[in-house]
Amino acid sequence: MVKKREKTLADTFATPIEVTIKGKQFMLSPITLGDFAALEQHVKSANVNTFVDVAKSALLTGKEVAEGIREILDSQGSSAPFQASSSDGTLFLLWRAINKNHSDLTLDDVGNLVGIEDMHIIQTLMSGAQEDKEESSSDPKNASDGEQ
Repeated sequence: MVKKREKTLADTFATPIEVTIKGKQFMLSPITLGDFAALEQHVKSANVNTFVDVAKSALLTGKEVAEGIREILDSQGSSAPFQASSSDGTLFLLWRAINKNHSDLTLDDVGNLVGIEDMHIIQTLMSGAQEDKEESSSDPKNASDGEQ
C-alpha cells in the first residue's frame, strides 16, 4: 500500500480561488512570503502604537519611550507563526489575500464583512482542509488509498 502524501497549503492554494461572502464574489490570491513579512510589520506597528499610547498617559521620558520601542521591535522576530494563527493575524492574511484583487477593501472592511458563518473561507485560506475534504468525499478514486 502506497501512503498518499498529504496536501500542503501550496498544493491546495497555488492559484487564486473564488469565494462568496455575504452574496458577493471575491478572489482570494495565494498567501506569499511577502504577506507573512507584511503581517510581522503590521503586528510590530500595532504594538508600537499601543505602547506609545500607554507611554503618553504614563508620562514616560523620551529615552524610556525609545527604549520601550526598541525592545518591542527586537523581541518580535520569533513570534511570526503565532501571529498568523491569532485572530488579528488571520484577519490580516485574509485581507491581504482579498486585497490583491479588490484593492478598494480596507482591513476594517474585511473584518466587518467576514463573519463566523464564513469560517470555511478562513479554513481554506489557512490550511486547505475544506478542499481536501470535498475532494475525498466527491471523488470516488480518492476513497481508496490513492491507487487505481
